[in-house]
Amino acid sequence: MVAFGRPKGHRRAYKQWEEGSIAPQVVFEVVSEGNSEHELEHEKKNFYEQYGVEEYYIYNPDTGRWKGFIREGGVLRPIETMEGWISPRLGIRFGVGREADPGVYDTEGNRFRSYLELREALERAIEQERQRAEEARRCAEQERQRAEQAEAELQRLRQLLRERGIELE
Repeated sequence: MVAFGRPKGHRRAYKQWEEGSIAPQVVFEVVSEGNSEHELEHEKKNFYEQYGVEEYYIYNPDTGRWKGFIREGGVLRPIETMEGWISPRLGIRFGVGREADPGVYDTEGNRFRSYLELREALERAIEQERQRAEEARRCAEQERQRAEQAEAELQRLRQLLRERGIELE
């Protein structure tokens, strides 16, 4: 949900009566086992229509398709063609998608990355950081060993000088 005029922050549920009676202006729903497309397209759409939502979008990850509704004259009317549709409120553009690509683009034309893409990018970054840390640990260990070797060599040379009668101050 996107609700302008409300403080940012996570909510387990948006309770309009606790939010200054401000309806979310834009709502996104995803078809799932717990949310059938029929339920989202009829029951929830009617609910959002009643409570003042301006734009309502349903994404079906099985088909990669969007359905959209826009408020006209107090009613949420279907958007005929979602491909190329630009949200009046958010300025985002909808395109044709696939399962992992909902085909939604920001105002600069960049495709929003999916949850899986973001998760994979995060996992790659974590792995790269782990590898950098391991390399830094190896370098530190090599430097410690070099320092120990240098100290041992210094002690050997001092001993050699003492054996020859040379004392260092």
